[in-house]
Amino acid sequence: MLNVFTLANGRLFQEEIESLEELSRFKPIWVDLEEPTPD
Repeated sequence: MLNVFTLANGRLFQEEIESLEELSRFKPIWVDLEEPTPD
């Protein structure tokens, strides 16, 4: 699992994604790679 952060209406939102396909739904401004899990 990865945490991605998106910007909407001037606010930062955190989303959890499980796959590369899910990543294509977002336009992240930050991807948290510090502690990804293998899930």
